[in-house]
Amino acid sequence: MRKIERQMVATITAEKIYDYCEEYCAILRSKLIQWRIKLHRESIMRGNDDSDYHIKKIENLLLGKDDTLGSYTITEGKKYYKIVQNDTGRSVHAFVNKSNGDVYKAASWASPVRDARYNLLLDDARAVLFNSVDPFGSYLYKR
Repeated sequence: MRKIERQMVATITAEKIYDYCEEYCAILRSKLIQWRIKLHRESIMRGNDDSDYHIKKIENLLLGKDDTLGSYTITEGKKYYKIVQNDTGRSVHAFVNKSNGDVYKAASWASPVRDARYNLLLDDARAVLFNSVDPFGSYLYKR
């Protein structure tokens, strides 16, 4: 393959990985909303809390009006995309290798753990990742 063709393939791959990262962030946010709704429903079912408050919070979550929810954003570094959770503070949820799509658990703000957990470019691995996502990152631990 010529150099220009390799560069085109690398560009297409990088764009595809970024698109998958955006989808990943959207799924994380959706899972966070589901978790919050579940907590509010449990409070209503217990009957010992102000149910009107919880009903209003559920409505706001469903309408996307809860400004306390936070978001997930993508920050681009030299080698990785950082999936950053923005709520009361900022924390790295995961790292994604920009060149090959490997997904890593965060070891710190600046670096991932050594072993990749998933790969966004492999259909089966991506499906498993997207189906097992939770807002807390427990799916990124090795089992």
